[in-house]
Amino acid sequence: MCNKEELQEVLKEENIDYRSNASVDELRKILSDYYKSKSINLNPKMSMCGEIKSFGGEKWDVFVEQLDSFMVVNDIPNEKKVPLLITKLTPEIFEVLQCLCSPTKPNKLSYEELCSKLKEKYNKPRSTTIERAEFRRRNQLPNEKIQDYVLQLKLLAIKCNFKDTEDQIKEKFIDGVTSKMIKYELMKNADNKSLENCVEIARSIEAALMCNNEHSPEVTDIFYNKNKHNQGTKFKKNCKPKEQQCFCCGKNNHFRAQCSLRKKYCSECGQQGHIFKMCRKQQKQTNVLETKSSEDEREDNEAIDSVKNLYEEYETYSFNSVSRIPPHFIKLNVNNKDILFQLDTGSDVTVISLNDKNNFFKNYSLQACKILFKNFDQSVTQPLGLLCNIPVKFNQESKHLNVFVVQNNCARVLGRDWLKELKLWPPKINNDLYFGINQVQSISDAQQIVKSQFAEVFSPGWGNFKGEEIVLKLNPDSKPICLPVRRVPFALREKVNNEIKRLIDNGRIEPVQQSEWGTPVVPILKSDGSVRLCGDYKLTVNKCLQVDHFPLPHVDDILNTLKHGEYYCELDLKEAYLQARLSADSQNCTTIVTEVGTYKYKYLPYGVSTGPGAFQRLMTQKLQNVPNTIVFIDNIYIKGKTLQETYNTLCTVLTKLHESEFKLKIEKCKLFTKHIEVFGYRVDKNGISIIKSNIEPLLNAKSPTNLTMLKSFLGKINYYNRFLKDMATEIAPLYNCTKKNKFVWTPDCENAFNNIKKKLANARNLRHYDPQLPVILTCDASDVGLGAVLSNRDLNGVVKPIAYASKKLNETEQRYSTLDKEAMAVIFGITKFYNYIYGRHFELETDNAALMRIFGPTKGIPKYKKDGFVK
Repeated sequence: MCNKEELQEVLKEENIDYRSNASVDELRKILSDYYKSKSINLNPKMSMCGEIKSFGGEKWDVFVEQLDSFMVVNDIPNEKKVPLLITKLTPEIFEVLQCLCSPTKPNKLSYEELCSKLKEKYNKPRSTTIERAEFRRRNQLPNEKIQDYVLQLKLLAIKCNFKDTEDQIKEKFIDGVTSKMIKYELMKNADNKSLENCVEIARSIEAALMCNNEHSPEVTDIFYNKNKHNQGTKFKKNCKPKEQQCFCCGKNNHFRAQCSLRKKYCSECGQQGHIFKMCRKQQKQTNVLETKSSEDEREDNEAIDSVKNLYEEYETYSFNSVSRIPPHFIKLNVNNKDILFQLDTGSDVTVISLNDKNNFFKNYSLQACKILFKNFDQSVTQPLGLLCNIPVKFNQESKHLNVFVVQNNCARVLGRDWLKELKLWPPKINNDLYFGINQVQSISDAQQIVKSQFAEVFSPGWGNFKGEEIVLKLNPDSKPICLPVRRVPFALREKVNNEIKRLIDNGRIEPVQQSEWGTPVVPILKSDGSVRLCGDYKLTVNKCLQVDHFPLPHVDDILNTLKHGEYYCELDLKEAYLQARLSADSQNCTTIVTEVGTYKYKYLPYGVSTGPGAFQRLMTQKLQNVPNTIVFIDNIYIKGKTLQETYNTLCTVLTKLHESEFKLKIEKCKLFTKHIEVFGYRVDKNGISIIKSNIEPLLNAKSPTNLTMLKSFLGKINYYNRFLKDMATEIAPLYNCTKKNKFVWTPDCENAFNNIKKKLANARNLRHYDPQLPVILTCDASDVGLGAVLSNRDLNGVVKPIAYASKKLNETEQRYSTLDKEAMAVIFGITKFYNYIYGRHFELETDNAALMRIFGPTKGIPKYKKDGFVK
């Protein structure tokens, strides 16, 4: 220990004032206080302001900003910044830092250099597209308060670079809030409300609902009075508490934590943690009255029930119900126009959409009304207004009635108010007019009924197939392939970025930070100016996929299914592949690399080699029991002999599509037409013909000047060979011109070229194959080719062709005898039309009597040819 003199010397060196007669203890205390004021203690819990958690690899920008502020507040000198930074790193992060600094030790570098290395490693910038996608997916969590939800939205919006940040937060806040009561109030005049106003309104309703819950703890069942005057809400008190149910599987003998299905993915919403029957999304779509046990649903129900208390000036009606039973329609003459209305005896009022108002009632103005509609799911809709004194006629009744107009694109609903005025109420149960099967009288009626009855299937938006997920099976020895990004042409970049944003917003793709797989994209420019993103999977995952052997239907199978139809329908699925969900294990291998980020597909992408077979299997299994229907990937073809039969079949197909939540592209659908176009052929009740517009380029084609042009012409002509008799003989000079890859255009080639175009222009229609009529197979041979014609003989004895076939002989076969050529023609014809003639009697026509010597009953088969015939 220091004596008094030594202490005094130290105080003098430090220029510290002291009393000369001070004792040793006093001098020691003065010196101790001085050093305490000058010392730096790196333990913040003992003497420093604030506390910082150790950096573990997440949110580097947040950590370093806190650390800098901590150093400023506590006056940390420069020489202490590096040790402080190192002490605030977890052991794992410090090991990473050592690797980043190697061979230099971290404590030998400056604070700025260390921060730069850590920033480069852990603060990788995310694209604005990804940040905005994360912002749009953020909905209010269960039990999350309004103020907390708004705060999280503001934090997410910081990195989104919105030009109108407050408006974006307001829109997402209104869309993402879970309470229907709050959402309803916020959506009223939302354009005139600021974000601050919306938050204040939501917090006030939230506080009222919390207060209501505290004073009504024993309510378990809530029933709503649909009476116009609303007598009040009835409660069942002291009900027996419901047995605790597992939210994963629905059983009552265990809790969620012990459930073996807690890691399963739902086939309805795609989320992990429950199966289909326990999905809230699926439960909200059912029309079954059931007790709501979860607090979220009880809060919504109580909020809806409290509408009367908050808005006493409104009356409440209920309309719109959901049922799997097909609805029924009545045609009314409204405003001198025949309009179909859907009969709804459960609706208090008659309702039309704003689109109907603009189409049928342009000269009528909307009148204000204080009415709220309560839907089947207890949600509330406010109509846009009322149209008054509309002239309505039905049978002998003529009235002037009022109709409500709503914003959404709903079906025209004929409610009890109009039914009573038109003397259709109460309904007569045994009257087919109301409760019989919809009898369609005209094509326009059938089209209107279908589009109204299945408005959801034809509505805009994306379908989500509710069923088995598609699995992409990789070969066991396959290894991931990741290719670099492929640059997009400047003219297409904006369209490609917009398409990526559209796919993200609709949940088709999902951004990923890292992936073992990576496929560059190929933008396909569509006729409407937009692009379709296709992964160039032939370079990556297609090499590793197991082949899907599910067959696609042959063109002959499709034509045979559509024969003898009077009416036809063609349905086209909207972006079909992107409606079929991929299994979780199959999503990573579909990852695409773009200039704005890396994304994995959650739905089946275009370009995957097994896509056609997988989707064909899915659609075939869904529609395999529907008669007069055939599916080719995303196209559904339907035929019927009567309008009613076609309507019934179409309703069956649309019902199955609706149950599976598929969506159709209404612009490409054809309903109840007299003919249909399939693979370049025109099909109607009389037979099959060529679509003239498709062959105009061939008819107008000029003589080829090189081998490439000639081969292209031959390939296109061959597609129509079923319509051209003896085509192989006619076109032989053109094939000779392609020998040895030498192009020599001769006068014979020119004549053949012109003759085949004339034959194509004058090609006759082919009749449908009828197995009930006699079948005739005509075979013939020339010096250069074989020919066959399959025909039916009708009841009047007239022979009409079903299809032509021909084959060019090679040089060796051209040297066969006439007898052998005729025999080859017979074999060729039987082989070509095997599916039409096998298992039935048919007539074989040939013009060579020498065949009778071979196959005649008086002539045996030579020994050396027996084995050949057996084979």
